[in-house]
Amino acid sequence: MKRSSWFSQYSSLLAIIGCLVTTTAVAQTWNYQSYNNGGIPQAPGYITLEGKGDASSLRMFAGTLNNCYNRELKASVTQSDGVTIITPVPALVGCEEVRFVIKNDGTGGRREVKRASDWVWDGLERRLTPRT
Repeated sequence: MKRSSWFSQYSSLLAIIGCLVTTTAVAQTWNYQSYNNGGIPQAPGYITLEGKGDASSLRMFAGTLNNCYNRELKASVTQSDGVTIITPVPALVGCEEVRFVIKNDGTGGRREVKRASDWVWDGLERRLTPRT
């Protein structure tokens, strides 16, 4: 095999792999039930997480979202054997802090809000299951 032919094939392979790595984002999507201020369920929606760890972003598509959460948000993600915890950074100062605690076995999860220094369940069924 000629050196230039080998180099050309090797370079092409590396270019293809590079394109796949840089354009393939890890995305996960879960169903999400939103509620109005009176606790009435709104149209079902979903949330999508892209990236990994502190380089992640969350996007919510659910009912009428307030300005704190109606756009792509930076998010931190931690995982354990049992759950994935997604904590988005609100778009505006003064917004309620929330996080999503999702069971890794696909059976659901909950939305928690920060009260003082504690995270507490918001008490609503959010239907956080994998979206198919």
